[in-house]
Amino acid sequence: MKHFFVVITLLFSINVYAEKSAEVWQCQESKYGNWSNILVNATVNKDRQSGKIFVAGVIQEASFKINGFNRRWDFGLSEDNTYNYAFIIEPNGVATYYDFGKKQSTKPSMLLHCRMTE
Repeated sequence: MKHFFVVITLLFSINVYAEKSAEVWQCQESKYGNWSNILVNATVNKDRQSGKIFVAGVIQEASFKINGFNRRWDFGLSEDNTYNYAFIIEPNGVATYYDFGKKQSTKPSMLLHCRMTE
């Protein structure tokens, strides 16, 4: 019952943010399939300068921008005013997640496939 409540709460939260969002993206590991195993939800707020990343029951507030054709969410602001994480979706739906940690890395930590739902 506890897990059921967490899933319902997360789905409710995503739906509430979707109503206030300019864009909503769903991402999964496989390019193919029925989209039943969503790992990441990413939203763009109506101001188009901020958004949210939803992963495993956690909501990350993010800075949002469009770099060329790519959509980019930066989050996890550090003490030196840089971001620890980036989530980037290309026009073809391929998404990369970067965990910069202590040093800047040019290799993604995760590769996903996304679709815009709104």
